[in-house]
Amino acid sequence: MLVHECVSALRLAGLEPMIGAFHKPRPGKPALALDLMEPFRPLVADSIAISTFNRDELTQGHFMQTAAGCSLTDAGRGAFFGAWGRRMDTEVTHPVFEYRLSYRRMMMLQARMISAWLVGDIATLSFLTTR
Repeated sequence: MLVHECVSALRLAGLEPMIGAFHKPRPGKPALALDLMEPFRPLVADSIAISTFNRDELTQGHFMQTAAGCSLTDAGRGAFFGAWGRRMDTEVTHPVFEYRLSYRRMMMLQARMISAWLVGDIATLSFLTTR
């Protein structure tokens, strides 16, 4: 889901998500979206995975075992998507510009910064860091 958010942010910035810098281009793998996603992975995806279990938003009862593997029940999907939406709407302070915006908007801003850097409008490209 995080990759899809990054693909959307890159397309809105006018960038091709399949051509990246750090990830090797492969068919079906949006390399630039994967590059953009990396700083957000621990802040969004890993955080949701850990916090939903720590807060008992997801429990063993939200999963079902089948011959094909393990999947979420309808209630589990609802709990997960609720946590996802809350996290993506969480506002944090941007480390460079020092104003608050949601993780979703921060991904869009970072995509626009990559675009500006590529065309020479900004001299350096900074990435989101924590602590």
